[in-house]
Amino acid sequence: MNYHGMMNYPRLRLTSPGFIENIFDISTGVLTTRFAATFVVIAGISVAFLTRHSVSEANSMTVSDDRIRLLRRGLVLLAVGYFLNQAWPGTIIFFYGAYFIGAALLFHLRTRLLYALTAVIFVSTVGLAVWRRVRLQGGHSTDWLNPAELNSVGDFFLRVFVGYTHPIFPWFGFFCIGIIIGRSWNAITDRSRSLTIMAILIVFGSYLLASISQIAMWRDNAVVYAITSMQPDEKGLLYVTSTAGIAILAILGIDRLASTFRQTLIIQHLQRAGQMTLTLYLLHVLAYYVVVDWTGFITSTGLTAALAVAGVFWVGAIAMSSWWHHRLGQGPAERLYRWLGG
Repeated sequence: MNYHGMMNYPRLRLTSPGFIENIFDISTGVLTTRFAATFVVIAGISVAFLTRHSVSEANSMTVSDDRIRLLRRGLVLLAVGYFLNQAWPGTIIFFYGAYFIGAALLFHLRTRLLYALTAVIFVSTVGLAVWRRVRLQGGHSTDWLNPAELNSVGDFFLRVFVGYTHPIFPWFGFFCIGIIIGRSWNAITDRSRSLTIMAILIVFGSYLLASISQIAMWRDNAVVYAITSMQPDEKGLLYVTSTAGIAILAILGIDRLASTFRQTLIIQHLQRAGQMTLTLYLLHVLAYYVVVDWTGFITSTGLTAALAVAGVFWVGAIAMSSWWHHRLGQGPAERLYRWLGG
């Protein structure tokens, strides 16, 4: 998705996109942002694992240590994401920093309060979507909520909380879902089949309701539109529920495959690569600039070219990172991140 976006938008837009092009459309495609939401839920799970002892023991000293660690890591990611965004617009690293800072303040909350917080975030997101739709129908632009550049403190807060690609509303709700899952990981994996069925029903129901509202032409109403919109930038209720369901399905599926084939070589390679995620994320940005922008080695555009470049990078990156982690341990970005963030 990142390579497709950088190589083909806005320089190339198909006038009559086909089925595959619609699936991979970076603005409206069914796959858009679903990968990122899965990563955010996994980040929430990691916070639950990281803080499980301080939460269970309710020790003020260990809670304080975990809070400081999360704050440090959040600030590191916020700073890295801010500068990376200058070259890689829309990077989610910037927002991860905000999520970890938020987690530092809230990770000790009881699970039922996290459920309530998640609901508040999602309801507030829909409320904002309704307000924006009403304003748009009244002829008033709300583009100021999505500042393209950070020229003021106000721009900073708008981007973190409501604007751009992955703001707190609703994305921190996905993060909280991850924390809830992480706290009950053993129980969830034991009930993976029933939870998988439930997630499938949520995703199917979300798309069904969206389709019905579209066919029945109910979406002229601003409230109905905000609830049933499936577009990532509009952040409607059905977009939120379908995205959360897809992320949960992905995590349960990956866990099942990894558990079933844990002794196989491919799972071992993927496991090592997974422990170098930050390095690989930064490396995929560098690889793009080297082979596309700086050397012009790749000059063709279109979805096929983007998928080919991504596929070659993916295979090479998995092999390289597996070798590195097996021989040298942590990746370079992970070492620096741990040193700065604790």
